[in-house]
Amino acid sequence: MQNFKQVAVDQTNDQRRTFDAAHVVQEVLTLLESGLRKANCKVDVHATIEGLSWTGFPWPISSH
Repeated sequence: MQNFKQVAVDQTNDQRRTFDAAHVVQEVLTLLESGLRKANCKVDVHATIEGLSWTGFPWPISSH
């Protein structure tokens, strides 16, 4: 539920912020978890993203 609340806040926020790639990937996978399980799909992340970050506006990330 917290993820959905953050998406709602992010869609109305026009301030730039820093994003941690590992955290963003984990959040996306958490949001998709139920649908992936129902579709009998498994996602494995094979990338080194620890320490990778970027600065930008939150709404383009959370709305797609």
